[in-house]
Amino acid sequence: LTLRSFGYTEKTEFLPNPNSEDLLAVVTLTGTGHPNQDDKHLFEEIPNRHTQRGVFREKPLDTAVVNELELAANLEGVQLYITRNENTRHLVADLIAEGDKLQWSDPDFRDELAAWTHPSRSKSQDGIPGYALHINDAASYLTPFIIRHFDRGRGQANKDLELAKEAPALAVLHTAEDTP
Repeated sequence: LTLRSFGYTEKTEFLPNPNSEDLLAVVTLTGTGHPNQDDKHLFEEIPNRHTQRGVFREKPLDTAVVNELELAANLEGVQLYITRNENTRHLVADLIAEGDKLQWSDPDFRDELAAWTHPSRSKSQDGIPGYALHINDAASYLTPFIIRHFDRGRGQANKDLELAKEAPALAVLHTAEDTP
């Protein structure tokens, strides 16, 4: 899905900018912005989206859905690789676990994640509520502090390793080059 489908033309200037290392890109939109019915439906569904962080059902993937996902990725200029092979899945699972350890060892990552995490009873529409992490109300108030100050990489790696190894399939979205 690109902004062009909403009736806009997009011009993107990728950076880094030596004057502002936090600025990643500048996007300029021009055009009328007349969305079609599909775009309107997708927009209306934004508040209903959520991330599934738990175990999925052991159910074979529907080939039609896989084909549709691969086509959508290709339209965006990327490739989607889906593996159902157990050996490959275990290799990818090991990479996921290693990535968890590296990511959690970075204090900047933990600060950003903590900023996006909030108590279960928060009125915020953005971020990660405590209940999405399967923690109780009281613990959800402490979660940002714990994330910010404790390297949970090993625990997250073990959890994600088991999820990935037990999954019926894994999908990897990738590009030919490591560029914007």
